[in-house]
Amino acid sequence: MAWKEAHDLAGLWASPPRLLTATLDDGLGMGLDLIERFAALAGMEVNRLGLMQKSDTVLEACRRLRPDLLGLTVLQLDSEAPLARIGHGLPAHTRLVAGGPVFKYDQDVARRCGVSFVAGHVGHFIAFLLDWTPSHDPGRP
Repeated sequence: MAWKEAHDLAGLWASPPRLLTATLDDGLGMGLDLIERFAALAGMEVNRLGLMQKSDTVLEACRRLRPDLLGLTVLQLDSEAPLARIGHGLPAHTRLVAGGPVFKYDQDVARRCGVSFVAGHVGHFIAFLLDWTPSHDPGRP
């Protein structure tokens, strides 16, 4: 980050998109640490909601902050119901990017829960960012 700032590099986008991150059932958040670092390096505005969040809390934060991307870590198969509530309840401009073991155990859970992109590792997330075009909601605070 310091190198980027020292060289006055803005990022991949003229107007920085916003990323909101949270975990549903992960008390450590190591995956969030990684994607937050790379998202910030790419030029995104990063907001961490926190660990072990309830679906209603995540949806309320998405309505309030209006992020372009919501990044979630999901570890357990029994988190499908809250993941689906989030995935199907997001504002239209917010895309859900998720990762975690649940997507390896059940490869159809992403489709059922409205996940836009599954990042199996940080390289997948970086590739996604390089190809992604943010919608930039004009009503965003």
